[in-house]
Amino acid sequence: MLPITLFFYGFLAGCAGLLLQILFLTFFGEETAITNPGLVFLFAAALAEETTKLLFLIQAFRRYAIPSLTLPSLLLFGFGFALIEVLLFFFTGSSSREGIPLLPLSANILVHLATTLFLGFLLKYFPFPGRFVFGGLAFVTLLHALYNLFRLNT
Repeated sequence: MLPITLFFYGFLAGCAGLLLQILFLTFFGEETAITNPGLVFLFAAALAEETTKLLFLIQAFRRYAIPSLTLPSLLLFGFGFALIEVLLFFFTGSSSREGIPLLPLSANILVHLATTLFLGFLLKYFPFPGRFVFGGLAFVTLLHALYNLFRLNT
C-alpha cells in the first residue's frame, strides 16, 4: 500500500510544481515564456519542481519513516511526478504535432526518477534540515535546469 501512496505523493508534488511554475509565469513571466523560455524561467521551473519534490519527500518521510525512502517507493514517487509532464505533453496537443517522441519522454521520466532517487536517498542517510539536503537540492536543480536547457536547444 505504501508504494501506491508514494505514487500519489509524487503526482501531487508534480501538480504543486506545475502550479508554482504557473504562478511564476503569472507574476514574473512574459507572454512568450512558454513558447520561448528564457534562462531565468528554466532555472525557476527546475527549482520549483525540485523543491516541491523535496518537500513532498520530506512529508512522506515524516509520515511513514524509512519505508517511504526505499527503492520501490521512490521509483513510484518519481513515476507519479513525471506523469504530470507526460500528461501535459499529450493534453497540450504536442503529441499530435510531433507524433510521440519516445526519446524525449523517456529522458524526461529518467531525469525525474534520477532526481527523486538522489533526493530520497539523501534524506534517508542525512537528516533534514542539513547542508547536505540543501546542497543536494541545489545539485538536482542544476541537473534539471541543464536538462531543460538541453531540451530547449534540441
